[in-house]
Amino acid sequence: MKANVLLALSPLLVISLGGLLLMVVEALSHRREESDTRSSGPSSDMAMGTAVTLFAGAVFSAALWMYGPDRLEGAAQALAPFLMVDRFTLFFTFVL
Repeated sequence: MKANVLLALSPLLVISLGGLLLMVVEALSHRREESDTRSSGPSSDMAMGTAVTLFAGAVFSAALWMYGPDRLEGAAQALAPFLMVDRFTLFFTFVL
């Protein structure tokens, strides 16, 4: 049952942990000035990390949506007071 709950939470966990890692990287990196071209520099590196994180969250959300959250035994009951995991919420997790 615990694996089902983690699988149901996987889109949110990927986005949360990716965002946390991006904040830690930004906090611990040395400050560099932006160049005239926006193709390189700190902001473009952070943008790439953000895009990869959001894409990974969308992939996990789409995979769980295709599998069907109703097939995960016990996950809906374990998360019911706090989160609702169904195809409708997974679709909006994918879109947003």
